[in-house]
Amino acid sequence: MDGFHDGIAVVFVTSKTSGAGRRMDSVLARLELQHRADEVRVLRIDVDEQPELARCLDVREIPSIVMVKRTRQFARLPGRATFAELERALGTHSVSPELERP
Repeated sequence: MDGFHDGIAVVFVTSKTSGAGRRMDSVLARLELQHRADEVRVLRIDVDEQPELARCLDVREIPSIVMVKRTRQFARLPGRATFAELERALGTHSVSPELERP
């Protein structure tokens, strides 16, 4: 993750059996396309494969999104989130969409 220390990690916690989690794949793909990789990274965590990480993030609902900047959580979206909800949460931390850049 070189050059990413000031970026935002969008941690997506889900499981293989979560239908709502699978339906969020297109929303997260769109988010990745809208933002530069050094500003926003989507990290996918399978709660069945990494339960300790889900516990550390205090995830209580699958799927969930936890947004982190410089080791600090600044947003939490439990359940299925929309693209607009993700953008709103990111907007509070001055992330510029890639498509708006010259």
